[in-house]
Amino acid sequence: MTTPQTVLVLSNHGEIVGGGEMSLLTLLKGLDRSRWAPVAVVPSEGAVAAGARALGLPARVIPLPGLRWPGPAMLRSVVALQRLARDTGAVLLHANGSRAMFYAGLAGRLLGRPVIWHVRVADRDDLLDRLLVGLAHAVIVNSKAVERRLAWAPPRKVRCIYNGVDLAHFSPRRPPPGLRSSLGLPEGAPVVGSVGRFVPYKGYAHLLEAARLVEAAMPGVHWVLVGDGELRGELEGQRRSLGM
Repeated sequence: MTTPQTVLVLSNHGEIVGGGEMSLLTLLKGLDRSRWAPVAVVPSEGAVAAGARALGLPARVIPLPGLRWPGPAMLRSVVALQRLARDTGAVLLHANGSRAMFYAGLAGRLLGRPVIWHVRVADRDDLLDRLLVGLAHAVIVNSKAVERRLAWAPPRKVRCIYNGVDLAHFSPRRPPPGLRSSLGLPEGAPVVGSVGRFVPYKGYAHLLEAARLVEAAMPGVHWVLVGDGELRGELEGQRRSLGM
């Protein structure tokens, strides 16, 4: 039997602000505990730390100041991260997001420990991307679209690993009685559902336009959008203007 090796897993956010944090918790749940002893590192208390602790994992809070004007706080966080890595005997730092990677990359380089940057967003940040790829020993992307963000990086450094899904959590089951009526959906009518944040890059405005085209070609299809976000009011206005 070998002793599980400690790895620090850094989250960009303390709260669950999107699918990235949920995917990170799924990853923590699925890691082989006989090989790995993960320690969650979060910038603040919140749902991510609570989720890690619910899995029986330790969670430590180390602030990760914004990168525009971090000031002396940046140095304090890098030192705290170094100290935690030394105290826990961490052999690896895994950064979930760009801000987490900046701090993990600096601490890892100073300690001589490898760092993995887990990238889940396709939006480029050219100068920062090049710095973070340089600090990382390896980069994980979760889709080919995200891989194109780093098309210039050394191919051997970037690996595409799709997000894991807990299939048991999504096993099909009969809907509760009255669900359709509570949503204003006729029995037997076709329903299209979408779950996500109402933010620009999710493309919900395009989805509503597509719904209008589907309605014109095949009346009676119902659409249910589940989520919240900065575009909620705008999308509700678009829905009304489309008569849907």
